[in-house]
Amino acid sequence: MSAALPAMTEQPVLQLGVIGFDLSERAVIADALQRLPAGWTPWHVAPFAEGDAWWVNGSRTRVLEDGHLQVDPGHEREPGASLRLTAVDRPIAFSTPLAARDFEPRCVFRLGDEAGMHSALHLFGTWLQPLHCLYVAGALVMRRGAALRQTVHHLNHHGRLVAVLDYVAGHVGILPTATPGDLWSAEWDRRPPSAHDLPRNFIPYTPAQLVWTYVRRTDRDLLPPRYRHDVIHFRHVPRVPPGWLRETQMMLLRELHAEPAAFDALAQRTGLAPAALALELSCLYYSGAITTTAAKAAPRSTGASLPSQPADTLGMASIQPHHVSDLERTVPASLDLPGVVSAGPRRAG
Repeated sequence: MSAALPAMTEQPVLQLGVIGFDLSERAVIADALQRLPAGWTPWHVAPFAEGDAWWVNGSRTRVLEDGHLQVDPGHEREPGASLRLTAVDRPIAFSTPLAARDFEPRCVFRLGDEAGMHSALHLFGTWLQPLHCLYVAGALVMRRGAALRQTVHHLNHHGRLVAVLDYVAGHVGILPTATPGDLWSAEWDRRPPSAHDLPRNFIPYTPAQLVWTYVRRTDRDLLPPRYRHDVIHFRHVPRVPPGWLRETQMMLLRELHAEPAAFDALAQRTGLAPAALALELSCLYYSGAITTTAAKAAPRSTGASLPSQPADTLGMASIQPHHVSDLERTVPASLDLPGVVSAGPRRAG
């Protein structure tokens, strides 16, 4: 995943969630990400909860009696966290030295050793290849747009089936061993509607998951111009796993479900900067969750609170269509991360 891809392709911008590092240590990480070798997948430092992968400060990590890992915060504005490694659903690495002698993580790096830090990210690239393939499939779908409606396509690379895109039944499958390069250079073979069955070993997705993954991680501004001046309405729950929703996206869904708003008013109500708001609205738009057409909007909120719901494993959950009245049952009120047992404010050690 970190190697250069063929010409005329795009790279996702991946998010590295970090925890337990003080502000100067976070700056070292950010600098190392800015100096990745040419052609590698770019990474940005992100809030811990939003990371595609995690870096944890091993010097602030302790093993508890129940086997969980307690990570103390690196600065006063960061909450600590208790991690259950067997449930963590994304790549994770720990900086050395390790405070716990009885803990031997699979992936470690030394802060300041830029080559070692880059090697850890290279390993992450291998583990995140299914996510990268999902991004590529989303990019290809975005390029073809409406031409894919009511069609079934098989994507073949050197005679091997690597993906099935079924826009009749509304499902997608990708070969687990496919690489991003396989998908970028695949031949598209339009098939009859009856040829929609997914091979059993393919990873299943919905079309919305493909586009969401692409929009969420591209550096392109994809928000349609009308969403910057027309009134925006809530339409229905995004057809992606609830665990894919970020706190800011859930906040926007609640705001719009309670009352429609134009872009500038929504920025004032949420405190989001214009660029951040445009990104979150792009995800919601391409998943069909919002609209500027009042006739397509969902009924106004009754004011009921939205209960939390466990997050799904990244990229693997199957999604059933939701009715607009299902908002309270499907949109979590707070982020619930697999493997994170608890998080709360603690004094930095």
